[in-house]
Amino acid sequence: MMTYADLVASVAEDMQHDFTGGQIDRFIRFAEAEMGRRLSIPETEALVETQLAKGESLIERPANFQRLRSLRLTSGEALQQADPDNVAALAAISGLPAHFSVVADGFRLAPTPAAALGLQLLYITTWPQLSADQQTNAVLQRYPDLYDAGVKFQAALFTRDEVAATAFGDRFETLLDRVSLDLARARNTDRRPLISPYGD
Repeated sequence: MMTYADLVASVAEDMQHDFTGGQIDRFIRFAEAEMGRRLSIPETEALVETQLAKGESLIERPANFQRLRSLRLTSGEALQQADPDNVAALAAISGLPAHFSVVADGFRLAPTPAAALGLQLLYITTWPQLSADQQTNAVLQRYPDLYDAGVKFQAALFTRDEVAATAFGDRFETLLDRVSLDLARARNTDRRPLISPYGD
């Protein structure tokens, strides 16, 4: 199993450059950010249920929220994202919510619930960032080659090594595409557990 220490050693060996620990950590952050934007890995997905009281239209965003996959009523109806101005106008009406908009701290529903109801929020979480104190995470365990290529691509960009940047960049993109395709195929039969982002 690859660890943070293994990844740091691999970067130093393959890039033949005397990087500082802070520089490698920055390469890791950049690679993690790109993977987080591009992939919906099962270990980083969470499905949570919440209850709204009558007249309550705001859902707070979980602390570990990265991006939304879907928002639906527990009865099954999916809510559609709409322009904030349209949602604000519809919020003056009471009824069964059919739309939502993204606001600073979460999501606003419209129409405003005329009765208490349940909602399911499916979203991508942030994952623990690798560091000397965080030697591994679920993504590194599952896709060590992807992590390795992404970090070395960032290192090659830093050193302005065009040959290495092309090689590792192409490998990173190939692996991202392959993982994305595998995840899409598996998602039809894979089910997410109900977990709480609040530690309950």
